[in-house]
Amino acid sequence: MSFGEQMRRRREELGLTRQALADRLGVSVSAVGNYETGISAPKEEVLLRLFDALEAEPNYLYRGSYRAASGGHSSRRASCSSTSTGYLFLNAVLPEMGVISCGTGNKYGHPHEETLSILRDAKVDVYRTDLQGTITIGSDGQNYTVGTEHFAADSALNPTDPAASSTAQQSYIGNVNSKKFHLPSCPNLPAEKNQVLFSSYEEAVEAGYTPCSSCIK
Repeated sequence: MSFGEQMRRRREELGLTRQALADRLGVSVSAVGNYETGISAPKEEVLLRLFDALEAEPNYLYRGSYRAASGGHSSRRASCSSTSTGYLFLNAVLPEMGVISCGTGNKYGHPHEETLSILRDAKVDVYRTDLQGTITIGSDGQNYTVGTEHFAADSALNPTDPAASSTAQQSYIGNVNSKKFHLPSCPNLPAEKNQVLFSSYEEAVEAGYTPCSSCIK
């Protein structure tokens, strides 16, 4: 069930009309309708009021959704802009990963350094379409995997992280078909459509992958 569907369900459980909820949130009735149908997502300050108005924890409204902050295209949203992603929002939602959707060399300078710093402080793993191309999330209902079109080092994904440069070499690329994982420099890397990125050796092993004998000794 999507965020909007959970929101509508909870509103109806409390016997609230859209108008009543809109009054509590300080927004228009049409805005509430847009939240419930997924046309738009509430801004941070409205989202925090929404949790109170519906007497619901974030995990209730977001259950069934991936625990991810998406850069501008999802209800659980952490915008690329420095004016839209705040600590209050991230502390309420507690995302494990953030997907930033922006074009390469965009004129807005997205993602802003301040946004990346906030995501770093919240210990959110960052994925970026400007560096990694298409980002695909798969799940079995309990765990999730992230696949990217292109490889990018941690130090490039979030250059504000002082630890990124020291951990970038620990990234590995898995082959979803052979279930083997490789160093990014391996000559036997799978086709990009069959790649999955792991941030550490341990993560790859826990996912059921075995190391490539050619590049990992």
